[in-house]
Amino acid sequence: VPLLYDGSVKDEDLLLHTIVENQEPVVRELSDDTFEHLTQASSGATTGDWFVMFYATNCVECQRLQARWEAVGAKLKTRLNTARVNRQTTGRVTSRRFGVVETPVFILFRQGKMYRYNIPKYDVTSFVTFATDWYKNARTENVPVPKTPFDDLTLQIAEYLRENPWMWKLGSIAVCIGVIASVILRLNAGQVAQKKKSAKKDKSEKSDKTKKGK
Repeated sequence: VPLLYDGSVKDEDLLLHTIVENQEPVVRELSDDTFEHLTQASSGATTGDWFVMFYATNCVECQRLQARWEAVGAKLKTRLNTARVNRQTTGRVTSRRFGVVETPVFILFRQGKMYRYNIPKYDVTSFVTFATDWYKNARTENVPVPKTPFDDLTLQIAEYLRENPWMWKLGSIAVCIGVIASVILRLNAGQVAQKKKSAKKDKSEKSDKTKKGK
């Protein structure tokens, strides 16, 4: 991923310094397998603070932000870590853990707490300012622990239904049909039982009349 230079083109020293100091990508790619191990977001945060971008492969806005996010990482690399998580592929479990539904989403993990970037400005300066100071104005959230397989399965089902609302409608229709069918079966069963009871009664009455006739 290329790095976006956001300084003045006239400042040759700054331009050269930026290129020399950032020859390798700064932003780490995290997955479900590596996220908690590297960030320790809910277990002490001994690896430092992390500013994470949640993105999706099919998100056009996310692709446009990749170079800019590298620039953010370059600006912050002496203060904290920057990373990204692919919500659509290798980071689905992690994304569900933090309630990431749409992308892009940016979350700062700092000393066992998390702060969501809800500012409608995606420039380098705004990101850096948020990570270093402005996060204090955001709502503080406790970092949720990794989900158990069962809890994640529940979230996965909810996510699937949210992404496929027709399944929810289909399920509702199926339930309604099931209820109606159950009512009909019970009514039919009641009618059959009533007929059997009536037939038995008629048979009993005929039997009594026969006995009296004799």
